[in-house]
Amino acid sequence: MLGLFRKPDPARLAATDRLKAATRRLLDLSEDVTISVNEIACGDPACPGGVETVILTRAKGTPTKAAKVPGPIEAVTDAALARALGVGP
Repeated sequence: MLGLFRKPDPARLAATDRLKAATRRLLDLSEDVTISVNEIACGDPACPGGVETVILTRAKGTPTKAAKVPGPIEAVTDAALARALGVGP
């Protein structure tokens, strides 16, 4: 559990909040849908820095849906997020 006792980084918290808000907007999700944004280790050499960002959405009574973007949370752009969520061009 890396970072368990570490003070939260304000830039990371802001990036996480930005991704949650963008996910809600892009998927037109109501406030009762839970959105989780996490950074996990990635064994794929294509993952920048050896990490990927995982966005989970879950509405009551439905299965959890996951989207993955290679790279750290702070590096995820709105365009990359839209592609991962399967929306937009």
